[in-house]
Amino acid sequence: DIYNYTLNSSVYPESAVINPETRSVVFLNFTDNFPEGENSLQIENIEDNCNNIMQAYTGNFVYELIYPVSIDIVSENQLRVRFSENVDITTAQDQMNYSVNEGIGNPTVAIINNSDSTVVGLLFDNGFSLEQSYTLSVSNVQDINQNVMTQADIDFVYYLPMPFDVVFTE
Repeated sequence: DIYNYTLNSSVYPESAVINPETRSVVFLNFTDNFPEGENSLQIENIEDNCNNIMQAYTGNFVYELIYPVSIDIVSENQLRVRFSENVDITTAQDQMNYSVNEGIGNPTVAIINNSDSTVVGLLFDNGFSLEQSYTLSVSNVQDINQNVMTQADIDFVYYLPMPFDVVFTE
């Protein structure tokens, strides 16, 4: 019964289907994405096979849309973007979803890393200028569940270490 489950005290799932194999897992399907940030799911009036009703339960969770976690500067015209989760191939490889300011523009190539589908490599026709500040704007990339990210801007500086520079990496 969908009315045994309530999201944020007001939203019921579209469906609640018990896993026939385990009979201990229920799949809830909601019409809309969860609101970003903290959410709560209330569960009540659930009966076991002996008609015992479980005590009401509220579970809290945080929902975040996909977002770029970091960028690596690979060369004077290449960036590597790491996302918070696995990306959808079509949207992640769409060059129009990425842009660098200061006249660099969109990449000519955007390709998902073969061994890590949270990483997308970007290749630009125009090179970055040494010690210049840039902003990479990323939008419309989806995760593998087709949840669309909100636009994110990531600042970076193209810099080549020189002799006697001290370089810190995280």
